Amino acid sequence: MSLGMDLASLARRLDARGGRLPFEIGAYVALEVCERLLEGPAMLDAEDVRVAPDGVVSVYALPGSADGASAARSVAAILAQLLVAAGGNVPPALLRLVDEGPSGGQWSLPRLRDELEATLVPLNRSAARRVLARMVRDLSKDPEPARRAAPPTPAAPVPAAQEDSRTKKL
Repeated sequence: MSLGMDLASLARRLDARGGRLPFEIGAYVALEVCERLLEGPAMLDAEDVRVAPDGVVSVYALPGSADGASAARSVAAILAQLLVAAGGNVPPALLRLVDEGPSGGQWSLPRLRDELEATLVPLNRSAARRVLARMVRDLSKDPEPARRAAPPTPAAPVPAAQEDSRTKKL
């Protein structure tokens, strides 16, 4: 049984396929994360948030490990990553939340939740979970794309005069 995937993997796999995450789905995920953190603020990043094969969003961070303002900023950072995965046509209200925070810089989880929810009216949570579930199932079929690494250092050429015993037999 699959445990789903974290948001960082989801974004990488979408990018590798040339796909986009609908901005509404990214905002929905940020809303779900925000609601989870209301129970106990925590600092987190995209690796700490998983989407299960049924579309349920879970947060894996130590509750109470941060204050509300820091937790709200970490949700905004995750939202920023999700909006990058969305590409263009992101509503200005979502971009403002990422840049300035809720209510023009009053960083709090309840305010962030309220403003995220307002950008998603009308919000159909069941439909959003179905879209996420389908996305996770589809992306789970492909292996994880390799993380970009530094280009390999070219090997030194082997002089043509050198032969080993295997090449002499041919």
